[in-house]
Amino acid sequence: MVKRIVSIGAVIIVLALLVLGGFAVIGDQVNDNKREAQLRHVMSESSKRELERQSSKRNSSSEMTRTSTSSSSTDSSSVSSSSSSESSNVTADKMTNAQVDAALMDLSAEERGALILREWQERTAATNNWLAEVLKSDIHVFLQQQGNSEGFGIPVMVDGGVMGVKIDGDNRIVSSRNNGDAGNFTMSMRDAYRKFFAPSEVAYTEQVAQKITTDPNVFHAEQQQEIKKNQEASAKAQATTDQDKLNRAKAWVAVMGTRIADDNNGGFDNITTSTVSAGAPVASVSADKTVTFPTDVTVLTGTPLADGMLTYHDNGNGTITVYDVPTHFQDPAWNNPDSAKQMAQHIVDTAHTVNVGSVSDGDAQKIVALMN
Repeated sequence: MVKRIVSIGAVIIVLALLVLGGFAVIGDQVNDNKREAQLRHVMSESSKRELERQSSKRNSSSEMTRTSTSSSSTDSSSVSSSSSSESSNVTADKMTNAQVDAALMDLSAEERGALILREWQERTAATNNWLAEVLKSDIHVFLQQQGNSEGFGIPVMVDGGVMGVKIDGDNRIVSSRNNGDAGNFTMSMRDAYRKFFAPSEVAYTEQVAQKITTDPNVFHAEQQQEIKKNQEASAKAQATTDQDKLNRAKAWVAVMGTRIADDNNGGFDNITTSTVSAGAPVASVSADKTVTFPTDVTVLTGTPLADGMLTYHDNGNGTITVYDVPTHFQDPAWNNPDSAKQMAQHIVDTAHTVNVGSVSDGDAQKIVALMN
């Protein structure tokens, strides 16, 4: 019995030890797991902080790079802008050859042509100021370009010249049919740009460029228009001249009759015309010059002088005012200042009106045929 109790006790003790040992093992394992978890947590937090630190460092570095790049870009842009501004602020007369060449490339054909025309005008201004006439007109200068040659056609109503230009690098070899040796020269486009695109000259150069056309149709149309206009003006002037002749002939017939035409037997009879301005002496070959014509007068003189002389003012209303100026001043009284003055004043005071409207065109035409 006692043995059984001892045996049972021993078994209980053994089991108790086994249980305690198991708890100890389990406790150790739990502790180990806990410590491992804590370690992993610590390591995880550390790694996280390290990663954050490194990320922060990378961001900081990136920001610094961006700032540096932005600053560099800004500086570069500033330098570029400054350089560009500097270049744009350089006046034509201060530009280097490279800057001038670039500027010439940017010009239109008309603007480059203006440089040549201005140089040409400058060299020939002493004998011909045609460019100023072109600028005042409604017509263009024609510029034709072909290969390394250019040609300028100057309107016939202004100058009628033709200018040839040979391109040789920066030089232009210019030859002109007009203006003699002054129209044949070699010029530098760089020098011309510096001179004619200078601040004080650029506006006039652009004005010249606007009077150049490269369109032949424009030039030919303007030429024809100007020719027609000149023909009409010439016809009008001729008509005016013819009417003036007829009016003068009627004045002659009204005062002198048609004898000079009717009695012409193959002699040298003709009539010359001259005009005398208001304020001119009535008796210019006498001793007196103080008595003058109050208006402009026309003087019709027959050849020979025995055919007569008529001095009159056309009133423009079909009448004339006649001044009885003698054909000769043979009277000695004209050599005396006092008497000459009296006689000259008498001519002015006795001026009289004559109606010419009644003179027929047929009678007047007889005299027109004798007028120079």
